Amino acid sequence: MVDWGMDTHMIDELIEAIVAYARLGAEEIQPQLTLGGTGLMPLRDTEDAHVLDTAVAGFSDMLVTANMSDFLPRHIEVLTPKFLARFSHPKKSLLIAHPFTVRDWFEAGKIILPPSLGTSQ
Repeated sequence: MVDWGMDTHMIDELIEAIVAYARLGAEEIQPQLTLGGTGLMPLRDTEDAHVLDTAVAGFSDMLVTANMSDFLPRHIEVLTPKFLARFSHPKKSLLIAHPFTVRDWFEAGKIILPPSLGTSQ
């Protein structure tokens, strides 16, 4: 066990807070929690590596970002320059899309929100 030099009461409170968030879960979905990524993805911006790690860990279908250039190293397939890319992971592929692209998909009816999140019209 690693001693992080923290008060055990504080550690217990933090663990209880994480468990409480997990119990909330998403509507009509079993409780879940995806903690921040480890930064293992080979991106030049370490903050973005954490974002991509978290999206992969959470089995996300899509990562929406206006910061496309930081998510496009050699191992990520560019589908539409500056607007759409695909990151392939052994278990799943993840689209990386610019907000304008996603907006266009919503307007065209290609993406429909679940009723709990609103409707696309």
